[in-house]
Amino acid sequence: MRKIIKSLIMGQKTFMVTIALLTFVSALTSMTILTAYRANISQYRSAYRTDQLPDVLVKMDNDNDITTGIKSLKNVKNVTSKVGIVSQVMAKNDENVALFISNDVSNLNLKVPDNHKIILSSYLKSSDNFKVGDTFKIGQQQLTVQGFYDDHLLGSPLFKYKQGIVSKETMQILQSQKGQQKSQLAFVNAVKKAENSSNLLSDYPDRLQADLIYDKGYIQKAYTMLPTIVALVIILAAVFLFGICLFVMRFALLSGIDKDRQKIATFKTLGMTNRQVNLAYVMSYLGSNLVGLFGAVVASFWTSNLAFKFFWQLNGLTSAQHVPINIIIVSIITLIMVGFSTIIILLSLRPVGSISPAAAFQGSQSKVISSSGHLKLTKSKMPLQIALAFKDYRQKIGHYMTFTLVISLFVFLSLMIMTLNQGFKGKINGLFGLPSVDLIMQTPNDTLRHESLQKINTITPIKSSGYNQETKILLSKDVIPVHRYSQIPHEIKVLSGHQPKQSKDLLLSSNLMKTLHLSVGQTVRVKTVTNDSCWYVSNN
Repeated sequence: MRKIIKSLIMGQKTFMVTIALLTFVSALTSMTILTAYRANISQYRSAYRTDQLPDVLVKMDNDNDITTGIKSLKNVKNVTSKVGIVSQVMAKNDENVALFISNDVSNLNLKVPDNHKIILSSYLKSSDNFKVGDTFKIGQQQLTVQGFYDDHLLGSPLFKYKQGIVSKETMQILQSQKGQQKSQLAFVNAVKKAENSSNLLSDYPDRLQADLIYDKGYIQKAYTMLPTIVALVIILAAVFLFGICLFVMRFALLSGIDKDRQKIATFKTLGMTNRQVNLAYVMSYLGSNLVGLFGAVVASFWTSNLAFKFFWQLNGLTSAQHVPINIIIVSIITLIMVGFSTIIILLSLRPVGSISPAAAFQGSQSKVISSSGHLKLTKSKMPLQIALAFKDYRQKIGHYMTFTLVISLFVFLSLMIMTLNQGFKGKINGLFGLPSVDLIMQTPNDTLRHESLQKINTITPIKSSGYNQETKILLSKDVIPVHRYSQIPHEIKVLSGHQPKQSKDLLLSSNLMKTLHLSVGQTVRVKTVTNDSCWYVSNN
């Protein structure tokens, strides 16, 4: 049996090596990505618990204590707050970064920085916004970046604000400056988990005034969303690659059986049964699979940690721990690949049963012998040598085309993933429909805004300016943030109707109109804290 297997392998060694390589790459990719993805979820949840982060996070832009009103709510176990300011700063890549700055390190494992220095979220370092030693001004106060820390609360690139830590003395200086927007973060722990996240703090009377209300599940999803997207793309590529491996295996078996018909007939003449011949093929081709799987398991010890660091750094986190191999994932992937390979091999071995021992005495060149003893030759318009050369060329193309397609696919996917981040740079505002501007100022004081515009205009002429206010509307039990613009940015395209012309005209997003079941020309009632009036959806 050993000599027979060796004979089969030597006759199809090119295919055997190809199958082993394809199995190795597809198995290694699947094991690596799934192990790293599971580690990203488990280690982030562990870090969230270690930092004692809240069940619900509430941000309010005022200096009134918000803990008193939240403590009296049902299902609230305890609540603490972190007082700070919100400021917009210009990063090195000319992007505006919204910072929530405070001197509270109660939920952070780090020391308070020196005076006039700041410690920022590590995402701002990984995104090339800042580095140690950079300086920027908040009002008249200049701050120097002293270091970075892993922010497991607001450090995700999907969140609007990033945190900064300063000393108590620096915080007092910043708060004393004119026009600084004071803000608070409330850390709320619930008595029991709500079945529906929209029911969290549903009885909070100031819900509409809150800048954001995030529950723990929403925060954790933000830290796993980007790794999920990347992992899904790569896993689909690995599945496609293994499918090509199965195709190559079936093609190799069918062409090998056709090529070795006389050899198989000789084995049967010597007393081998169909079962023994099939077993020899199964052991040969399945052995190639197992070699690739074994190599993938060994290599995944190293590649899983590389992939985990990549996922961890997508959210700007740096303190990655060692990731052990996930035995369950490895076992499941191995069983799936071995199972599918075995099925394909068994289905491809059907022609072996039709080969009789008498075929051992037939010439290798004769294909069909009629009952009268005459040969049936296929007529060809091409000369014999050209026909044979063309046939050989087609066989080689069939052998190596799949391997070429696999290499091309992986090169394409690799380039797509590597350039994904680069492709989004500078286009975030356009993707979210936000205006492209040279300067952003955040202040609730209209007088201060007008004074600042006048000062800026004396330095450099202002081509255009405007402002937008964020408000909240209550839809059933859900609070939806809405931006109100003083003038419509050109990035926002009007799909139907027209831009507001009258004082009571209202332009809504298409998604909000579908949610509210509205159409152009209808009247809607807008109720705010200080006003209750009727508005009209802009029409022609």
